[in-house]
Amino acid sequence: ELQPYDRIPSENDFSKQFEISPMTARKALNGLANDGYVYRQRGLGTYVAPKHMTHTLDKLVGFSEDLHAHGLSPSSKIICYEIQPATQTVAQALKIKTGRKVLRIKRLRFADQDPVAVHDAYLAADTPITRRELEELGSLYALLESKNFKIYSGVDEIISIPADQEMSLQLGVKIGAPLLQLTRLTEDESGNPIELVIAVYKADFYRYTIRLRR
Repeated sequence: ELQPYDRIPSENDFSKQFEISPMTARKALNGLANDGYVYRQRGLGTYVAPKHMTHTLDKLVGFSEDLHAHGLSPSSKIICYEIQPATQTVAQALKIKTGRKVLRIKRLRFADQDPVAVHDAYLAADTPITRRELEELGSLYALLESKNFKIYSGVDEIISIPADQEMSLQLGVKIGAPLLQLTRLTEDESGNPIELVIAVYKADFYRYTIRLRR
């Protein structure tokens, strides 16, 4: 019945409602907190945690594909779609000279109308796609593959960063709030770079899992 970020009754409230000891109520809430269903704010109470979307790091999927697989509806707002000179970082990733023209596509990404990520993508300037095609299709991966670009593999790097003022406004979080930054370089079967994307996600949206073997 409660929605994410709703406050839930206190231990004493649960104790009275169900005629149980406060210690039993506390243990139950601790279990919910440990499993990620609720979170506590000191001096304020206990709240329903937002739903995490579990993502395994063993398969290369796009944002739209991922959301559809989890029963969510993806959408986007294009912030930037223009040809511009490549920075040293972008040029190195795409294996081109610094200053060479690239296509930059920056989008605010939504899950069921909630802003959850900002994707800042860079592709070769002559990539045969248009803004209108991207707006109509929604998925950049699907659009590239419809143009015979075969995305074969990718490398992800994930770090934690604090939200700056721009990210705070775009994602609706406080300045300094923790965010997950994922930098991904996708390649074709021959190892040629296709796209570099720097994606920033709300930290409470994705939960990454990795299967390890020894």
